[in-house]
Amino acid sequence: MIRLATPDDVSVLLGLIHGSFGQYAAIMPQPSSLRETFESVTERLARQTAFVAEVSAVPVGCVFCYPKGPDGEPGELYFGRLAVLPSHRRQGIAGRLVGAVEQLGHVHGYQRVTLGVRIAFEGNVRLFHSLGYEIYGHGTHAGFEEPTWFKMMKVLG
Repeated sequence: MIRLATPDDVSVLLGLIHGSFGQYAAIMPQPSSLRETFESVTERLARQTAFVAEVSAVPVGCVFCYPKGPDGEPGELYFGRLAVLPSHRRQGIAGRLVGAVEQLGHVHGYQRVTLGVRIAFEGNVRLFHSLGYEIYGHGTHAGFEEPTWFKMMKVLG
């Protein structure tokens, strides 16, 4: 089941993020998700929409999303902090969470959904391709000379 997160879910969301991204602690630059705190997730949830995935009423994944675009243009819904616990991966949960973001985008009239994904996370890039996302650019983390992440987008129909 996918449901909207509430302020009561902050600890759950923090646990899902840390539990999902912890395996990437040695990757440089280290994922900013690992620096999330109770306070930062509380602030994020106050500004963004979040969904929680549950299996048998147990939280196993989450995603955050918010409007983004040039000069505040409302055409783009961005998602990030997509997290699925390692014990529940490859069960379609990430796809259902992304689907909830896309549905929110449809309901509110967004033209596209976007995200950033690390180039090194080839499996994630393949996952998003399989969900209809295409690479449209790249970015480079501070201190790196070569691109470290892709910008991906799906046009909503």
